[in-house]
Amino acid sequence: MQKTKAPKTQHKDAKTMFLLGDEAREEAKKSIKGLVAHAKASDEDHHSALYLVINTKIHLVKENDHTPRIIPLTHKLHKIDERTICLITNDPVNFYKDELQKKGSPTEDLFRQIISFTKAKSFGHSKKALVRLYKENEVILADARIYKKLPDVLGPQFYARNKKVPYIIQMAKPEPGIRTHGKRELRVDPKYVRNQVKAITGNTSYIPPAGGFCFHVVVGYTDWKTSEILTNINDVISYFVDEKYKPVGGLLGKLSNLHSVLIRTSDSIAMPVMKKKEEAAEEDESGSEFDFE
Repeated sequence: MQKTKAPKTQHKDAKTMFLLGDEAREEAKKSIKGLVAHAKASDEDHHSALYLVINTKIHLVKENDHTPRIIPLTHKLHKIDERTICLITNDPVNFYKDELQKKGSPTEDLFRQIISFTKAKSFGHSKKALVRLYKENEVILADARIYKKLPDVLGPQFYARNKKVPYIIQMAKPEPGIRTHGKRELRVDPKYVRNQVKAITGNTSYIPPAGGFCFHVVVGYTDWKTSEILTNINDVISYFVDEKYKPVGGLLGKLSNLHSVLIRTSDSIAMPVMKKKEEAAEEDESGSEFDFE
């Protein structure tokens, strides 16, 4: 698969607006430089994901709902056609497949496979089928109407330690005031679906840990420019403290609710961006539900 380069933009350099302050910006630069050197020494392409490790002073949510929150990034992580994607729809699947894969449709070649919720349930009786679904698709999407039923269907293969939790999508833009009187609504808007998939594949996401204080968010890759990574770090911090992102974002409310911010690759130690205490680096070893494998 072709590796992603961050697209060029006309946005201001992160150093003019770094929310964590000048000292944190300079600390982040040094840490990124060290992680890039580490990646070059251990990876021929040195295209390693960079994870922002955020330790908070407050709980973000009381209960884990297994729903990834999308965080908008200035520099996108992937193009829409760079990921292998499976879509799980409500029944009947043929209606959605016909519309989404119709010649000339915005989603004609977007999905590697489209399966029904009924078929997904049948995978529960076959470990091999679940493993194949997991390994052959980088992104799993699910119709909002069956989304809450999936943890019982896909099980720990996908949900344990947030390994590959499905993303929720709407098959068509909701129409307020429209009642179906208990009937299954058959509507699909390929353009609307594509726009959601583009947002999911291009931006980063996280699942807030219930009762936890630590989580990880991808902010770029080790072969990107430092300025691009800093801009995306800024975007992530803004998402957590800015009220405009409520109710899904803005959960920290203010910067003072951050305990520490670090950055790492999947096989490196956590390097400082903003440290409140000397022991902040050790906190990355506990309380996290993230699995890098």
